[in-house]
Amino acid sequence: MTPLFPLPDVVFFPKTLLPLHVYEPRYRALASEALEQDRIICTALLKPGWESDYYGSPEVYPVGCVGKIVQHQKLPDGRYNITLDGIAKVRIESSVQLTPYRLVRVSPVEDDATWARGRTRPRRRPSWSGSSDRSTKGRRPRSSSPRCSGRT
Repeated sequence: MTPLFPLPDVVFFPKTLLPLHVYEPRYRALASEALEQDRIICTALLKPGWESDYYGSPEVYPVGCVGKIVQHQKLPDGRYNITLDGIAKVRIESSVQLTPYRLVRVSPVEDDATWARGRTRPRRRPSWSGSSDRSTKGRRPRSSSPRCSGRT
């Protein structure tokens, strides 16, 4: 599964770069774990009303973008500056919260423009598509997320 980094006012697109300053503890953990593994993160736009459940699991739109961390800087206090390179538009099929942040199962979304150019759907799953699940052995679902002092 892929870590989810929900964003309140940014829509990330394939073939673009997205710089992010990561300061909230749960997303620091996300960045750290992504850097130790495949560097892949899914972003999605938070739905209106997210403020009332921000520290829980506020709803996100079902289509997001998967990106790879291509640059990172860990600051002395544990915050990160990262840059994501947009890989693909994805549909969020399901999500779980086994860590301080959510993990999502995603599938690629074909754009109408791609179909208009006559390209066919890929026959193999991309390597980032969640085919290699992150280990959840020994992890328990959290009944509530830790309270943090700031937003992402």
